[in-house]
Amino acid sequence: MFDSAFFIVRDTLVSAARIAGDGHSTVEVVTLDGRTVRSASGQSIRPERAAQRTRPDLVVVPGFSVGEDPSDVLRYLTRTPIRRIVRWLGAQYARGATLATGCTGAWLVAEAGVLEGQEATTTWYLAQAFRERFPGVRLVESKMLTRAERVLCSGAAMAHMDLALSIVGTAFDADTSRRVAAALLLDQRPSQAHFMITDFMAERSGELRVIDTWIRDNLHEGLSTEDLAAAVHLSPRTLARRVKAASGLSPGRYVQRIRVEEAARLLRTTDLSAAEVARRVGYGDAATLRRLTKRALGRTPSELR
Repeated sequence: MFDSAFFIVRDTLVSAARIAGDGHSTVEVVTLDGRTVRSASGQSIRPERAAQRTRPDLVVVPGFSVGEDPSDVLRYLTRTPIRRIVRWLGAQYARGATLATGCTGAWLVAEAGVLEGQEATTTWYLAQAFRERFPGVRLVESKMLTRAERVLCSGAAMAHMDLALSIVGTAFDADTSRRVAAALLLDQRPSQAHFMITDFMAERSGELRVIDTWIRDNLHEGLSTEDLAAAVHLSPRTLARRVKAASGLSPGRYVQRIRVEEAARLLRTTDLSAAEVARRVGYGDAATLRRLTKRALGRTPSELR
């Protein structure tokens, strides 16, 4: 496993329990057989107990490091200990536990069969291989964080920070999540954390989840407040009020934020021209894209690339 994937999540959850003053919540490290394991960098991780002797409410699966080629990941899934872990994850989900994972860990959760027909994200450069392995999972690699039915997934590397903050919101409440973010400076880093905060607030509303999905599926179109309202069967006024309450943004600004997020992803991970990126996210020309990325992210398309 990636060291950061483990330590970031553990430290954030321990901090949250302390900040919340909740003496009933415990954070335990478990391994399959209760023995000490080594991380990708060789650090020894000593567990409290074996996984088989626990009945957790929430299981966090750290991303694993086996190489950047999809074939390496596929071989990893065939290992006997990994097959046992996958079966254990499926059993925990079946008895009502929530599963949370980041980066390559989404492959283990998907292998357990709990993401079928649901939304997920994973390491962006493994997206195509993930789709081929799990065609029934709705992969949205443009998202830093996804929430399915009792399954949270985050993208690559430092997205574990966003995953940890989301877990805090799920396990405690939104106020504790904000306090932990402030204490650990998770809301100050130069990333897409502000997109995640919008997603986190939207998890309280099924309507906003539908809106988010519908916007991403129709980014290339001209989207109006009326279009968004019709998608969730609300009046434009009610839609505006609920989006504002959840995200602090008007529906128009909400759409613009998603467009900028997707444009930044395409600029960083593809060779598409700025004009083509602009077209794919619904902007008329590269000049408009340049102006909006500069205003929202502080960088031009060329600087993002």
